[in-house]
Amino acid sequence: IFTQEVYTVSLRENQPVGFLVLQLVASDKDEGSNAQIRYYFSNIPLSANQKFSLDSTRGMISLVEPLDFEESTEYVMTVAAKDGGGSITHCKVEVKVLDENDNVPEIIFATVFSP
Repeated sequence: IFTQEVYTVSLRENQPVGFLVLQLVASDKDEGSNAQIRYYFSNIPLSANQKFSLDSTRGMISLVEPLDFEESTEYVMTVAAKDGGGSITHCKVEVKVLDENDNVPEIIFATVFSP
């Protein structure tokens, strides 16, 4: 069982690759090999799959590609946790991307001709 049904995280778009986004925790009352939990994305859009990785044994979601607020302001994915006995539980992860002032100013020169 996950400690939450929905996890919501806000990240600045300039977070470095490798940044730990979230540590998921699921618990299981079984013992032995049945208590070993594996995490995996059970529903993830391609755009999110390119940005995030999930450590299957530790439940850690990390950033594998830079975020860009102008490209996407939010990523929503479903994570499953499966124990050694085959029981599965799910949670939803929402990552909101925060805008940073990362665009250089543009200078436009207008030339005016007068006769």
